Amino acid sequence: AAVAAISMPTPLGVIVGILLPLASALVTVLGISRILAVEADGWAAKVDVLGIVLVTLGALLLLACALLSLWTPSVGLVGGAILTALGGFALYAPGLTRTDTAARTTGAEGGFDHVVSLQAVPRVEEPQDLVSTLLYVVDEGSGFLTGQTINVDGGSAKH
Repeated sequence: AAVAAISMPTPLGVIVGILLPLASALVTVLGISRILAVEADGWAAKVDVLGIVLVTLGALLLLACALLSLWTPSVGLVGGAILTALGGFALYAPGLTRTDTAARTTGAEGGFDHVVSLQAVPRVEEPQDLVSTLLYVVDEGSGFLTGQTINVDGGSAKH
């Protein structure tokens, strides 16, 4: 019986596996943010063509990454690891967190007090409040966690 040869990672495959998924994630996030910015203005049936093009380009870059995995498994393994880590950060939904930017904008207009009045935990969310959730999501112990949005918002998203 023939034994299948195990291909070794190639340096070019590792580089492509790093660059393609990162480029895909970047253009996809830019496209989604443009689409959401249009929707945030209110429902006026607006279409952001550049946003749609960027999201499509991101999907095509992921397809290229998948197809290049046929050339060398390095592309898929490295790319998959990067996209898994990025996906872990996309699983949580923080509330209004006290940061310098938030304090100058939303917080300066009484936003912190308003959010605290709506949530179950009667205090402002601090950046440290997000750390334990992020550590859990990237830990091996969360390996069975799939398809969830974790609200880290002090209970302001009441279900």
